[in-house]
Amino acid sequence: MRLIHAVLLLVPFTACGDVETMPAVVDAPASETDAPTSTTDGPLPEEGGPIHVTLHSWLRTASPVSGAQVVVSDAAGARTAPTDGDGKAAVQGRTGAAVTVVQRNPTSKSATIVTILGAKPGDELRLGRPTPLVTSSNGDMSVTLKTTPPGTVGAYAFFNGCDRAFTTNASQAATLDFSRCTGEQHDIIVTALDKSGIDGKVVAWNSALDRSFVDGGTIEITGAWKNPATLTATLEGLPSDRHSLVVDRWNRQGELVYDNAHVRREQPSVDPLKLPFANPGTDAVIVTELGTGPNDDGQFFAQAITPATAYQLKVDKVLLPWVSKPTFDAATRTLRWVETGTATHDATIVTINYKSSAGSIGWIVIAPPESTSVVLPDLPADLDDVDTAADTKPSTISVELLEIPDIAGYDAFRPDAEPTLQTVSEARRTGHMGSFRDVRFSRETFVAKVKAP
Repeated sequence: MRLIHAVLLLVPFTACGDVETMPAVVDAPASETDAPTSTTDGPLPEEGGPIHVTLHSWLRTASPVSGAQVVVSDAAGARTAPTDGDGKAAVQGRTGAAVTVVQRNPTSKSATIVTILGAKPGDELRLGRPTPLVTSSNGDMSVTLKTTPPGTVGAYAFFNGCDRAFTTNASQAATLDFSRCTGEQHDIIVTALDKSGIDGKVVAWNSALDRSFVDGGTIEITGAWKNPATLTATLEGLPSDRHSLVVDRWNRQGELVYDNAHVRREQPSVDPLKLPFANPGTDAVIVTELGTGPNDDGQFFAQAITPATAYQLKVDKVLLPWVSKPTFDAATRTLRWVETGTATHDATIVTINYKSSAGSIGWIVIAPPESTSVVLPDLPADLDDVDTAADTKPSTISVELLEIPDIAGYDAFRPDAEPTLQTVSEARRTGHMGSFRDVRFSRETFVAKVKAP
């Protein structure tokens, strides 16, 4: 996975029933670390060869996960192997094989299944966190305000680069988690908002820079408050049938990324948007969402820029196909959807969440970009408890299109498909998108209606 320090991210999506949570991956018990590197069940395929899988935990340690079942399915049948103590397995397969990795969570009744379609002999498929999250800060600190800005303030927002917190009055301390922060020194940014809630606008800002972490300690904001700058955003080529528009600005100062400007319109127009923002930082990310209805269906864009007070985007030039009508036919194990538009992308990702006898199951299928349907591969009998059944009714179905122009198609995307997907999803949630260049993302989610008890 190649990561460059600039970004354009696009996402058509349905926000209702967001299913972008990280996979439920845990480190395997020590008793499983002696699992064999490779076993095969069923006939070996003609013109085939080994497909290699390496699995790491999504926990901050990125530890190898042993004992996870790897299933390779193709026209010759299915062959299986558990991952070994290094999180590795090698299973024979033909070109076009489906590679499925099943991870059970022993601490909660759940499992995560990831299937990568279109695999080839010789593939090196990597799943899980690519590298450990190294930090020397494991705990919380409080942040208190010793000075306050003039005028009326409805809320305060606090950022440390890996967590954020909000208070509604200056005398209330904010607690920030530092366990996901990296580095020895940390910056704190505080923005004063005109009102609480997501539509609050920045009226002043302050900071405390290069502070050491002390578990349970306190950081005091003592400096003078500063006036915000204003970004003028002009969007051209807005589709006429989209009903809402949201623009955010995420600033970056070193490793610290913070959301400090937000504007919402219920009816998109060509009129420029004004976004007051706290103005330190080395670059910024502008996030634009286009909605299609009350559930915020639509498209999501993000573009990294050098700090500036003007921003322009030709929306019609970056749109991916719109995705709609995701369905699941349990009898044929088939997921289908409709795409409207012709823009190219690198891969299609389908996620189905459902209940089985093993508990809550999330099954992610990573497919070639030309797909408009996928069939879930059959699983061996010993995995029946996590598999779908003829009467399975999914709670959510998500179809996502992902385009990263810096990656040359599905063959280049496939080896790191799952960590790339999860990293982009995490970036979208947290604003840490500075590692990507020209990423575009498209999603539609079906959410089952559940009757109240």
